[in-house]
Amino acid sequence: MALFNTGDHHEAMQLLLRLLASTSGSPEVQRYRTAIEHYAEDLTRTT
Repeated sequence: MALFNTGDHHEAMQLLLRLLASTSGSPEVQRYRTAIEHYAEDLTRTT
């Protein structure tokens, strides 16, 4: 939240996605773990 509140939205979202992918025990999240990690690498990529 601190990163987001200071205007660093990109880094805040990257951190959130990486944390979610690496710590979630949810089978639904784990099913998409690779995709989430890939998306976190480049949030602005469209293809």
